[in-house]
Amino acid sequence: MTKKVGSELRDTVAGLLEIKFSDVRTEERLTATTADVFYIDDLSTFPQRIAVECKDWAKPLTSSDLAEIHGLYQPSLQCGEIDKLLIISNHELGMSPSETVKRLGNMRHQQFESFVHGLMNFQLLLQNNLAAFKNHETFGNYVQPRLAGTENSLFGAVEKWLAEPENPVSMVYGGYGVGKTSFSFFLADALTKKYRSGQFGRIPIRISLGHLFTKQDLKALVCSELTGAEGQPAVANFTFELFLQMLSSGSIFLILDGFDEMRHAMSIEDFAYTFEQMSVFFRGRSKAIILGRPDAFFDEQEETDVVNALLSNAEIRSDGLRKFELDLLSRKETEEYIENFKAVNDLTDEELILINELQDSEFEILSRPVQLSMFTKVTRTYSKRRDGPLTRYKLYEEFVKRFTHREEKKPARALLNGNHSYQVGYNDPRSQFMQNLAWWISTSHRENRFLPNEIPVATLPRELRQGRKKVDAIREALVGSIAEHNIKQKETGVVGRKGANYYYFPHKSYIEFLVSQYFCRVQFNKEMYRDFFKFANPEMISFVKEGPNVGAQNITQGMQHVISNVPRDLITIGSQSEILRENAQSMIGGTLTDANRFLLYELFIQSNAVEDIERLLLFSVNNSRVKKNISTALRLNRDYLLRFGSSSYAERLVANSLLASSPVRIKQASEDQFIPGYMDGAFIPQLVLGKCLQRSKSLTWRFSPLALNEQDEGKTSSGFRCEDYGHSGVQKGTGKLLKIRPAKIWEVFSKGSTTSFVRAEAKQFLGL
Repeated sequence: MTKKVGSELRDTVAGLLEIKFSDVRTEERLTATTADVFYIDDLSTFPQRIAVECKDWAKPLTSSDLAEIHGLYQPSLQCGEIDKLLIISNHELGMSPSETVKRLGNMRHQQFESFVHGLMNFQLLLQNNLAAFKNHETFGNYVQPRLAGTENSLFGAVEKWLAEPENPVSMVYGGYGVGKTSFSFFLADALTKKYRSGQFGRIPIRISLGHLFTKQDLKALVCSELTGAEGQPAVANFTFELFLQMLSSGSIFLILDGFDEMRHAMSIEDFAYTFEQMSVFFRGRSKAIILGRPDAFFDEQEETDVVNALLSNAEIRSDGLRKFELDLLSRKETEEYIENFKAVNDLTDEELILINELQDSEFEILSRPVQLSMFTKVTRTYSKRRDGPLTRYKLYEEFVKRFTHREEKKPARALLNGNHSYQVGYNDPRSQFMQNLAWWISTSHRENRFLPNEIPVATLPRELRQGRKKVDAIREALVGSIAEHNIKQKETGVVGRKGANYYYFPHKSYIEFLVSQYFCRVQFNKEMYRDFFKFANPEMISFVKEGPNVGAQNITQGMQHVISNVPRDLITIGSQSEILRENAQSMIGGTLTDANRFLLYELFIQSNAVEDIERLLLFSVNNSRVKKNISTALRLNRDYLLRFGSSSYAERLVANSLLASSPVRIKQASEDQFIPGYMDGAFIPQLVLGKCLQRSKSLTWRFSPLALNEQDEGKTSSGFRCEDYGHSGVQKGTGKLLKIRPAKIWEVFSKGSTTSFVRAEAKQFLGL
C-alpha cells in the first residue's frame, strides 16, 4: 500500500486537532511506519498517545484495507509506542469492514464528518438549516434568483465560485425585496443536503449580521449564534478558536446575511473597522459569502475604503473578491409564481379576478419577490374583509406597512420600541421619512435620482435624527427605506460600482403613493397646497381618491388657496369630503368661494340632486359681482345645460334674468348690436337675454348654452377655475340648442316679485 504524503485530509485533521490538543505532529516516524498525524490526548486523567491514518480515497475502505493498515501499526501498539490507532476516511464503512474494526484491538474508524462533529457537533445546526428554509415563507414557491442582466442563476454562479481554489469572499448585492435573505436560507438548505451526501466538503453556517446591533463585536455575535443564544441550536463543544481553524482549513462555509443591517448607528469609520474585524473569517482555505443592500455605502469611495480594509487585513488580493447583483423577476417568472399560487390555493372567483387584474397593471412592483409574496397574501386577506375591495391605494398601503414591519423586526432597524401610538405604514418614523422624501422629490428636486447630501435634513423625523450626525441619520433613514442605491452591472451580472452613488425610488408609483399619504398626514400651508395642485399627476390624484377621507377634506381646504386651473378629478375627490357633505345645504345662501361652488356642484351632480343643482346655479348667477365669480357661474351653468340638456332649467334661467334686469336692460337686450357689460353687476342676465336666446314669432325659441361665456375673445379668467367643465365635449347628442317656451318662461317669471314696469317690459320681450 502506497502512502499519500502531504495529504490535504491529513493537514485538515492536524489543524483541527491542534485547536484542542497541545502536542500534535504530522508525519511522525514510528517503529514500522509513519503516522499521518500523531497527538497526545492530555485532556483525560490518563493521557493517551494516538496515531491517525488519513485516507481520502474515492471508495470506502474494505476489510482487507483495514487489516493492512492495522498491520503497519501493530508493532507500535505492541511495544507501547502508541496507545490507539484512529483511521479517518471520507466514507462510512460497510457492515463487514465495521465488524473487522471491532475485532482488531485498539483501533477505531471515523468518517471525516463524524470526526469533525466529535470536536464540535454541528448536527443540530445542519438540521436547523433544513428546517429554517422549510419554514421560510418562500418555501414551496421559491423562484431561483438570477444574476442581473443574464439568464444565469445566482446559485449556479455561487457553486462555480465555491469550486474556485482562490477568491475566498463574494458579496451579493440587491435592493429591497429582491430575495437576498430568502436566497441565504435556500443556500444553507441546498449546501447542507450536498454536505450530507458527500458532494460538498464544508459545513454551511448562516449568520444574520443584523444581530450585531445588540452585540459587542463580531466574535460575540458568532459565539451567540452558535451557542444557542439567538434561538438556533447550540453547537456542542463550541469554541471560537476551533471555529476559526475550521474556517481556515476549509471545513466551514460561512453565509453572512445583511451587512447593511449591521451598519445601524455606525459611522463609516466604525463600519470599515467592523469589516476589518471580519477579515479573520477569510483566511487560509476559507469561503464566505456576504449579502446585503448596496445602500450601506453612499458612494464608490466608501465601498472601496470598507472593502479594502477587509481585503488588506485578510491578505487577499484585490481581485479575490467576487461581486454579484440580483435581478428582478421577469414577467414570465412572476406569472409562473402566481400560477403556482393559484394551483395550491382554493381561490374564490373574486380572488382570481382581483389577482388577474392587478398582476398585469402592477407588474413592475410585483417583480420583487417579497412584494409578489405580499401581493398573494393581501389579495386573500382583502377578499375576506368587508371594508371594500382591494384598491391600488390599499395594495400599496399594505406594501409599505409590511415593509416597515419587516424593518422593525430587525434589531438594527427597530425604532418604535413598543410605542403603539404610531400607525405603522403611515405615521411611524420610517414612513414619515419616505413620504417627506417623495414630497421633496415631487415638488422641489423634480427628479427621481438624488445624492444623499442633497436630502434636506427637514425630511428626517426626530426619531431618526436624535443622537446621530446628519450623514449617519440620512444613511440610517435611506437603508431603512424603499429608496434604492443605483448599481451598474456588467453584462456578466457582476456588479460594477463606478459612479453609482445616487439613490432613487424603484418605481414612480411609490413616489405617487407616498405623496398622497403625505398630503393626508401633514398640515399644509397655502404654498404647500399650491405646490400640490401644481405638481399632482393623475396617479397621485387617484391614490388620494382611494385613500382616507381626510384626503378629500384637504382637497376642499387646498382649493381655497389655488389660483389656477384644477382638474375635475380633484374636485370630484373634494366633493366626497364628509365635512362638505354635512354642511352642503347650509352653505348655499352664504358667502360661497368659487372653489366651494365647484365642489357643491360636483357633489350634487354625483348625488343626482337636480333641485339642489339648480338652486346652486341660480344662487351663483345672482351673487356674482366680480369677473372671477361670473366666470365660475357661467362655466357651471353652461356645463349643466350642455351635460343634461335641461330645457326647463334654461327657462328658469331666462325668467331669473328678466327678474334681475331693469326695464332699460331688458329693452336693450332685444337690440341686435347689444353687448353685455360688467359695470352694473348684471352681466349674466344681460348675456342670457341678449346672446343665448334665439327669439322668433313661434311658440318655441332656441337657447344656446355655449353663448354662456365671458365674451372676452377666449381670454381665461384668473383665480380658481376648472376648465374641464362647460366645454362642448360634455354636451348631449341632442345638439347645442335647447328648445324653450316663452309661455313657460312667463309662468316662472310671474311667480317672482318685481315692478309693474319690469313686468310690462318682460311681457313685451317674450312676445306675449
